[in-house]
Amino acid sequence: MKKNISLSIPKIGNEVTVIFGMNDKPLGNVFHFDDGLVSENTIGFLTEYGLTPNNPEYKKISGVLKIVKEHMLFRVSGEIIFEPLLECVRSLTEFRAKISAPINCFFTPKSVQEKAKINTFKGSNTKDEEEDLEISIEELENYFYTGSFLVLDEMLIDSLYCAIPELPLCRENCLGLCSECGEELNLTDLNGKTRTVAHKKNCSHFKNLH
Repeated sequence: MKKNISLSIPKIGNEVTVIFGMNDKPLGNVFHFDDGLVSENTIGFLTEYGLTPNNPEYKKISGVLKIVKEHMLFRVSGEIIFEPLLECVRSLTEFRAKISAPINCFFTPKSVQEKAKINTFKGSNTKDEEEDLEISIEELENYFYTGSFLVLDEMLIDSLYCAIPELPLCRENCLGLCSECGEELNLTDLNGKTRTVAHKKNCSHFKNLH
């Protein structure tokens, strides 16, 4: 297992496309990760939400990011598509939901962290353009880098966490559980198949089906 998910800054150049879990590779400078974002830093999150390849219901993470160099900064934008294993807050049923996690952030040099009063930079959109661009490090989510690598683990996990609903529902009209005996009240399962609501004998809703 690799220690982290990182990109060599010299190989990024002025712009790079980063692909996760997809086979289609666009033209140009491209990095391709095909292992579900697994690293020592991400394994805890991936295991919690059933996103590791050894999970029997594993759904591969996919997505595309674009990283653009803007002077000393690197702007990251794109989205990650994933299907975490969640628990419905009403029925307590485990289910998977397809979620898109938008990503829009900066990576700035670690040295900027010590210079709190400096909050703007001037750069150019491309090496052929000399157009001044003022960038506030407070405009977008900001991460720091040192040395010659961008380490993406923290940014990726933050983005996935933020995209997970606070109150996940297995279906929009989930009926939840019986307040007396705790039996699930939904009349169909997650595949749309009719199910029998079998209340316990001590429940006022119990009906002997025999």
